[in-house]
Amino acid sequence: MATVVEKDDQIIVLASSSSGIKPCQNLQPAPKYHDISDFQISPQADETFLFLGWSPDCIYMLKALASYTQKHSRVRIICEDISQLSSGEFEKIPIEITVEQGNIFDKKTLSDIDWQFYENIVIPGYGPGNDMLVARMYILLKDALADRGFINNITVVFDNLLRNIAEEISGVNIVSVDIIFRIAAQILAHPDVMYAILEMISPEGVEVYLKPVENYIVLEREVDFFTIIESARRYNETAIGYITEQTSKISLNPPKFEKKRFYHFDKIIVFSDHL
Repeated sequence: MATVVEKDDQIIVLASSSSGIKPCQNLQPAPKYHDISDFQISPQADETFLFLGWSPDCIYMLKALASYTQKHSRVRIICEDISQLSSGEFEKIPIEITVEQGNIFDKKTLSDIDWQFYENIVIPGYGPGNDMLVARMYILLKDALADRGFINNITVVFDNLLRNIAEEISGVNIVSVDIIFRIAAQILAHPDVMYAILEMISPEGVEVYLKPVENYIVLEREVDFFTIIESARRYNETAIGYITEQTSKISLNPPKFEKKRFYHFDKIIVFSDHL
């Protein structure tokens, strides 16, 4: 935050289009310091993950996952054919990984899982052309969680997300190869963007985090985004948006003057070099 912008430096701007980037002639209003929180929720050091199924890409996911989690984090993998998994590949991954055979499409198998021990559940995709199978797995998983009254963090990986599937699985973290093509298109159109993207998606340096809103502002007060930016600055972070629990909608680069009331479970989106 103490960096001084000098001649020939470049600024990275988040905007919907280049035509929308205009200089602001008005002075920024002073942040409301009495709305800034001095409360901090410490992140959980170790996490548990449950993989329902297996694909050739899973080994790359696990290697990347190990870069973002603590060494005592645990991964449990349940799949129908464990012969396709090589334990030798897991030895170089510095997190605890257990594998077991089971029919993940069987309702009894799902009902017997202790969901309370797995805050993160991953349906890792089952290869090209199997997106309907992935959607079926998600529906079974959602029903199994609802029967036990759990609301876990679910991530679903698709090969090519179809519109009719997207409507069936609303309200879940969706990862699709479409994201890769969109990033590639950005790099092709603006080659310099590549270095900023690599910085954000690599485990070293600055990354994008969603952090508890109460770490930045006092809850249930109307605050503008200038105040949130100032609060994040004190942690050497850059606030770029927020996501609310009520709507699950992400707002990036929101109007700075607009006042909004935030509640528990809402998140502030920041660039930061630490969790």
